[in-house]
This record gives sequence, structure tokens and C-alpha cells, in this order.
Amino acid sequence: MKDDIFDPSDSKYKTCCGVCHVTTGTILMCFVLLFVYVISLIFRIALFPYPAFIFGGIILIIINILIIGLAIYAVKKEKPSLLIPLLIALFIPLILKTIETLYSLYTFSTYNQQIRTTASNDNNDNNTFYHQKQHSSKDELEITSLLIELMIYFVIQTWLFFIAYKCYKYLKAKKAAEQFDTFSRPDYRY
Repeated sequence: MKDDIFDPSDSKYKTCCGVCHVTTGTILMCFVLLFVYVISLIFRIALFPYPAFIFGGIILIIINILIIGLAIYAVKKEKPSLLIPLLIALFIPLILKTIETLYSLYTFSTYNQQIRTTASNDNNDNNTFYHQKQHSSKDELEITSLLIELMIYFVIQTWLFFIAYKCYKYLKAKKAAEQFDTFSRPDYRY
């Protein structure tokens, strides 16, 4: 019977290590994402001052602002279906980064094997071997740092997705509870 009662303060509706409610976490996440998108647009304009890049960046920021605005509206008005664009916008980069990470791991392992094969074939020429060894260690460091960056991005993106997903589930459960009137209410029959 207790499972049927909707409790908005249940720990499953907490996020950020149990510090805040999923609705608060989602709204905070939306504002942080908005800030990151604006900063990335500024860097895009500064680093690539070409009209196509600027136009593409402005289009992307407008789409992201609409998605974030829709998510904030969804939380405020308690409409879970309006969170779906945010979930999709968080899930697509997650899939793309997964593919990029797997491809980078494949490239890294293939590159290392290729360097080892080349180094063993050129073992007679010590100067070439020394140059390749220096070159390969620098490349290995760059590739390893790229993989670490991709994995950190993947963890953060997954975390953000689950914050929004938990908020979606909370709003759906709340809507269902209101429909079936299963809120826990004090018993005033005395």
C-alpha cells in the first residue's frame, strides 16, 4: 500500500548527491547549460570569425535556448511531456560521444600497434627508432589526454541526462498521483 502513495519528498526524487530536489536540479542544470552555450558561442565567434560558423552557432544557441526554456516551463507548469526535447538534446550528444570514444580507443590501439611494428622493423637504424619513440610518446600523451577528456565529458553528460530523466519521472508520477488522488494526506477524522 505504501508503494501506491506518492511522496514528493522521497529520496528517489533527490539529485546532486541528495542535496536538492530533481525539479530544482533540472532548473539549475538548465541555467548552467544556457551559460555554457552562450560562452561556447562567444568562443566560436572569437576563434572562427567566419559567417557560416557564426550563423551556425547562432542557430544552435537559439535551438538550445528554446529547448532549455521549454524544460524550465515544463518544470514550473509540471508538464512532463515538455521535458522530452531536453532529454533528446542530452541523449544525442551522449550517443555521439560514446561513438567518438570507442572510435578513439580503436584508433589509439591501432596507432600503438603500428608504432611498435614500425619501431621493431627499423631496429637497425637507432636514430629512426629514437625519433619514433619520442614521437610516439608525445602522441600517446595527446591521445590519452583526449580519451580522458572524452570520458569525463561522457560522465558529466550521463549525469545531466539522469537529472533530467529523474525530473521527468517525478513529474509523470506526480501527474499520475494527482489523477488518482494518491497523495499522502493527514487523517483529520478525529
